[in-house]
Amino acid sequence: MQKSNFHYDVVGKSFIRLCKKLETPLAWKALCLAKQDCWGEIVRLKVNPRSYVCARVLCQDLQVVNFLRKYQALPGGYSKKKRRQAAIKVFFDAEAQCYQTNERLSPLLFDPCHYGERLGSFVLSWRKEIKRILGRAPSPDELPCRFGPGATFSNRGDKITIAEKLSDGFTSSSLPRAFLETWDRTAWAYSAACGLRPYNGKNGLPLNLVDGLLRGDSYPPDLVIRDIEHVRGNRFTTVPKAWDIDRGICVEPSVEVYFQLGVGAYISKRLARRGLKKERSQEYHKVLARIASLTGACATIDLSSASDTVAYNLVKLVLPEDWWHLVDALRSTHTRLDGKWHRLEKFSSMGNGFTFELETLLFYSLCLTVQRLSPAREDPYTPGLTISVYGDDIIVPTSISDDVCAALRFFGFSLNAKKTFTSGPFRESCGGDYHRGFDVRSHFCEEEVNEPHKLISLANGLYRLGLRLDALGLPRLHLHSWYSVVDGLPEAIRQCRGPEELGDLVLSDPDWTTKGRVKERSGIRYVRVWRPVVNRAIPTSHFRPGVVMAAALYGNTAVGGSAKVGFPVEVNGFTPRIRGSYVSGYRFGRVPFS
Repeated sequence: MQKSNFHYDVVGKSFIRLCKKLETPLAWKALCLAKQDCWGEIVRLKVNPRSYVCARVLCQDLQVVNFLRKYQALPGGYSKKKRRQAAIKVFFDAEAQCYQTNERLSPLLFDPCHYGERLGSFVLSWRKEIKRILGRAPSPDELPCRFGPGATFSNRGDKITIAEKLSDGFTSSSLPRAFLETWDRTAWAYSAACGLRPYNGKNGLPLNLVDGLLRGDSYPPDLVIRDIEHVRGNRFTTVPKAWDIDRGICVEPSVEVYFQLGVGAYISKRLARRGLKKERSQEYHKVLARIASLTGACATIDLSSASDTVAYNLVKLVLPEDWWHLVDALRSTHTRLDGKWHRLEKFSSMGNGFTFELETLLFYSLCLTVQRLSPAREDPYTPGLTISVYGDDIIVPTSISDDVCAALRFFGFSLNAKKTFTSGPFRESCGGDYHRGFDVRSHFCEEEVNEPHKLISLANGLYRLGLRLDALGLPRLHLHSWYSVVDGLPEAIRQCRGPEELGDLVLSDPDWTTKGRVKERSGIRYVRVWRPVVNRAIPTSHFRPGVVMAAALYGNTAVGGSAKVGFPVEVNGFTPRIRGSYVSGYRFGRVPFS
């Protein structure tokens, strides 16, 4: 069999050089497999952090098995079709699991004590805990609704700017009258009555067209007043995840997404009152995981396909009635996959605007209920002893971890055994891996490295790995691998060096003030960078005034003020996504850093 040229690719070369320097038995095994061109066998290697007593060796071995684990251009890897088929299998497996959960929980809807008084008491306490967190359900008018940056059921490909979403046909499955009345009062609905043709601002409609309309002729397609297009549900698609499987998501109808994001923001605000602030939870979890790896006071729990296994009857069982009616009205009941509609057993999938917040609420309240009913009492002075949840990343006191895991299993969730740690010196949560307090996180090479900015990103990832190895007493082990990446850069780009705070605009270098190109003006240092250039904005004149006004009111365009979260914008225009990217290229530039 003919061997691949991956040995000479910058990713393959950097991996081989890294393995030569790491020098653990697993690194030598991976090196032998690489020489035999068995790259698929390398990503199948396993590391169990529970069996390691030395953080140094664990960090080295984790880097060996994780470096190529998400690299989809790996020789001998799965094709795009096979990765999609694997994602579809996960989708149907999750549906089967939700079906079993719905059947098991169905009797509890009518009698919470169907399986005994103890479980009935737990369910009732869980309901009360959720009600204390959420309070009264908001009306549709009170929701902070908005648009997201992603695709919708009808807006796909490159047509996902805010102006396109306001101009194109919009979709909905089956919204109740209260939501439709709220939608009718939005600027989005007003712009829908204006047709699609841009207004020329001079002579209005042509006289021949006006005469034709007076005679009873039908409107041209670009002037027809639009209304909601009813669809049966959402549609299934995939995004890259790992070398052997994609991640399945379901894209929702546009009107539903608008309200779903409002519900998600409202739930997030309620959770923030309990200390679960979404914008800082990831860093907070890393701190807690590090403390737990030292004290063992907390356990880190991770679930498999958590969002896809939130069963319909579970949400109906534990949510207050007013909240249940609110979220149930905004979920999709069916998913379109390969041209066929499938009725959903799950409540909502990843792609729904409130799925993340809903699962955070469910898991957080479940853990609080277990703790409230548990006879175990912890020392309140133990550092980091708390309950915290971010999506499906769960941190709980070790004393109640077994009860939490048992409750999660009963209510239909599967523990990810590879990422759940209730004992030992290792903890993992939200991208933070710690062994006895040491950071042993690996660098993952995810996309094909074929452009200078991707080389910079890979080099900086190896640089951060080097910092972690330095802290473990393994200095400069990453340098040979780092040089193999940097040598692939053109000389001029190689001189774009700067501090780590500038991210992948520069090559991270502690000696950037002497090695990089830095100019000082008026006491401010300007660093030369390799920066992205966004796609040219579509002028607002390409859209009707009603669409432009609605976009300005929603805060997603620079017209009339600053832009908010959602879409890249320029003054008087909308920046489109072309072939999946908002970036058209890269060029040299300077940014201030002082």
